[in-house]
Amino acid sequence: MKKKINLIFAFVCVTIGLIACNGTSKSKEDSTITTNRDAGEIYTAYCVQCHGADGKKGTLGAKDLTITTLSFQEKVDVISNGRRSMPGYKSSMSTKEIENVAPFIENLK
Repeated sequence: MKKKINLIFAFVCVTIGLIACNGTSKSKEDSTITTNRDAGEIYTAYCVQCHGADGKKGTLGAKDLTITTLSFQEKVDVISNGRRSMPGYKSSMSTKEIENVAPFIENLK
């Protein structure tokens, strides 16, 4: 029974990740097209669904970003590679976008 619940949870997490990415993945070449978006636009497009506009939403175990103690590099790593149920965004965001949104999270405190 527990295994079945874990599989369902994993399926839901993957589905939400795909929805958050609009079911698409951009190549490294395509990612340069979107580097003009500011950090607020990026946060709204990729993060608000789970973390909320104020960083406190916590959908599906999303962490409260207003109390994070992660360093800049740790934030970049989590945004890029994901953690637990959060998908990684390195295939759908450029490195510049990830590096722009990481310090934006500090504004939520």
